Amino acid sequence: MYKILAACGNDCSVCPRYVTHPYEKTEEELRRTAELWAKIGYRDHIVTNEEIACTGCRPENQCRYHVVKCCEEKGIHTCAECDAYPCETMKECFRITKSFEPMCRKVCTDEEFDQLKRAFWEKEVNLNAVRNTPGHGSLKESSSAEVSLKESPSAKDPAKDKAPLPTGFEKPARSKYRVITLCGSTRFKDAFMEAQKRLTLEGNIVISVGLFGHSGDDEVWTEGTKEMLDDMHLRKIDMADEIFVINVGGYIGSSTRREIEYAKRTGKAVRYLE
Repeated sequence: MYKILAACGNDCSVCPRYVTHPYEKTEEELRRTAELWAKIGYRDHIVTNEEIACTGCRPENQCRYHVVKCCEEKGIHTCAECDAYPCETMKECFRITKSFEPMCRKVCTDEEFDQLKRAFWEKEVNLNAVRNTPGHGSLKESSSAEVSLKESPSAKDPAKDKAPLPTGFEKPARSKYRVITLCGSTRFKDAFMEAQKRLTLEGNIVISVGLFGHSGDDEVWTEGTKEMLDDMHLRKIDMADEIFVINVGGYIGSSTRREIEYAKRTGKAVRYLE
């Protein structure tokens, strides 16, 4: 099992709010998490499933410590990579986080308490483990001496990311470009291409469909291919900051509606062509 570390050291892989693939939650699971957050004082009321669902920390997310923004400005993934670690901000973060532990012990079930402990109260342990190993990213959950350099089961090996760049190339700053996934009926191929070109020239990374089944790509309709492509497009939404819906004439089909609902549930912004 791999830990997926947030900038502050939280382990997203065991967080009951985390919904990024392959950690999707059911509506019932999200409802119980919203109730738990109200019970332990993380929220002052039971919020909606859409609000409680989380796809990972972003600089624009509300955070009293502004950890993600700080790491992004320094070009690092976690606080463990910072020369100033542990700074006064992180010491305060560790202290405040741990202050919830006694109260949670009183009101939570053993299962709830254990999940919260692994997700949030071991952030200092996680960051220290990263700091004491080569590379950075997520940790393989095992003995304290056994640490993996993988960020997640599907992520790239950070060692490859450290490889020298060809002469004349400079690695861009993280999150310099906004990522947008296009959604809509594949009958609107021309509109897809026009939107992709325009949004790219505006300085965005644009993810589009791979095949246009309603515009001549008959491979889509072979057995199992359509289902595979539909699932792949949800993964493309996971990778994006927002989706851009190609709704020519206001048309939105059932597959696109499902993608819009998924994007909203996972906290993505939604924009429309028309």
